[in-house]
Amino acid sequence: MKKTLAIISLFLLSCSAQKQGIVSSVSLKSDCPKNAQCTIELIKNKGIVLKKDEFGRDYYELAESAATNVIKYEFLRIVKGNIQDAGYREEVIFELEQNPDAVILSDKTLQNSKMLYGRFCFCKGQTGYYKVEKGALNINGTNTEKTGLLEFEVPEVPQVIRSIAFTLK
Repeated sequence: MKKTLAIISLFLLSCSAQKQGIVSSVSLKSDCPKNAQCTIELIKNKGIVLKKDEFGRDYYELAESAATNVIKYEFLRIVKGNIQDAGYREEVIFELEQNPDAVILSDKTLQNSKMLYGRFCFCKGQTGYYKVEKGALNINGTNTEKTGLLEFEVPEVPQVIRSIAFTLK
């Protein structure tokens, strides 16, 4: 009987969380380029703390946050064989409220989400994190499912990924 009550309680809590629009998962809707692996991850109850290293380059740390979640997208080029210095990875990371309504950010207001683009390769002078200040992030939908589209450009470096479509549930 106690197990049954516990299961029913968990089910009711799950249903009430969905009704309130609390984001519990993210899935990738955009296609991944050939010879690559693309992933998207929801990091719950975390926020982004933007920092600079001793050379003035941007980086971030994640911190506990009851008000925000972090979304992290990663593009990883698949390299055949054991070619040294052939690795290539791009990353986009940004923060959203736990319970977002419609989100419309563009250009400089993208920094309201502390959005960063990372490029990591054997590309002298063109690796690391860059603030995203050109593009648009639009998220809308119902309390139970929202669709998002991020289109962006980082003029400082070449980039493969310029658009990411995703669903929040």
